[in-house]
Amino acid sequence: MQRHRSITKLLLAFSALLFAVAITPFCMAQNQPAPQTYLVSAVKVKPGMMDQYRELLKNETLPAFKKAGGKEWHTWVVQTLGEAGEIWTFRPLTNLKELDDPSFLTRALGEAGARALIAKRSQLVVSARTFLATTVPDLSVQPKGEVKLGVGVINTVTPGRVPEFMKWLKENALVANAKTNSRGVATFVQALGGNPNTVHVSVFFDNFDEIGKFVQVYNKAIADLKLQGNAPVGVVSNVEFGVYRFVPELSITPVPATAASK
Repeated sequence: MQRHRSITKLLLAFSALLFAVAITPFCMAQNQPAPQTYLVSAVKVKPGMMDQYRELLKNETLPAFKKAGGKEWHTWVVQTLGEAGEIWTFRPLTNLKELDDPSFLTRALGEAGARALIAKRSQLVVSARTFLATTVPDLSVQPKGEVKLGVGVINTVTPGRVPEFMKWLKENALVANAKTNSRGVATFVQALGGNPNTVHVSVFFDNFDEIGKFVQVYNKAIADLKLQGNAPVGVVSNVEFGVYRFVPELSITPVPATAASK
């Protein structure tokens, strides 16, 4: 009987994680794009080693990714405000079966070459964490023009209250955001490898001056529209802010199908 309870708890926990991978809250409108799952790597680079890490990423890792058939990769680094030495990369994952295959480094460089590059990388890194994250299109706003800076807000939500947080975000924060100068919003939820109660919200801008203007206009919109400025008490246990800069030279942007066909 005890064994049965343990197995049931394990299945329930795993099901919750899989739900986070495929989350589609609020019965998304038909014109919304489908959620996209990304393999996210958050790396803490050793002090004084960021230039070397970026060179390794540019000259060895990304060429190997392309050689293995990779077509999309996004790199963001902390810009002034946040955890110094952080660099985040995102690459799309179609399904979990891809993780059963050899890594792109192995496919491109062979086992010996992959081990050599990983060893070189490990000399530059303090720590690294890889997890899945799934976008929430219904709580996102397609960026206007080129993305440059992102204010990343990492929300740790009380277990069982993620839907309540999402409802607040949709009915309050995003309504106020629509009255501001932000260039877009991206919302995604951590899944396998991370905390499924962690919701990331990134708001995009051109520069720090625009961020300063946003704060004033956003607060005014909250007051004028009589919106709820914060999530209900007890819904969020911790909030962390950081400013990240998109790095085009360390990214691979997929070519739109219409442009590729011309």
